[in-house]
Amino acid sequence: MNAGAWREALPLLPTQAIGSGPAPGWLWLVREAIADGRIGGADIREAFEDSASIALGDMEAAGLDIVSTARCSGAISAIVP
Repeated sequence: MNAGAWREALPLLPTQAIGSGPAPGWLWLVREAIADGRIGGADIREAFEDSASIALGDMEAAGLDIVSTARCSGAISAIVP
C-alpha cells in the first residue's frame, strides 16, 4: 500500500503506542540464559520474535491504528548477528 493510501485509511487522529510495554515474564528467563551463555542465537531470535508477536497482538487487541514491532526488532539485532 502506498503512503497516500495509508493516510486515507487512517482516522483523523490515529492512535499509536509510544515507548515500551511490559515484557512477558518468561522473557526475563531468556535474558538470564543469554547472560549465562546457556542458549544460542536461534533460541534467542525465536524468543524475541515470540515476544514481538505477543506485543503486536496486544496492540491490535487494544484497537491501535498504527502498530509496530520496531523496538523488538532493534533489540534482537543488537544481540544476535
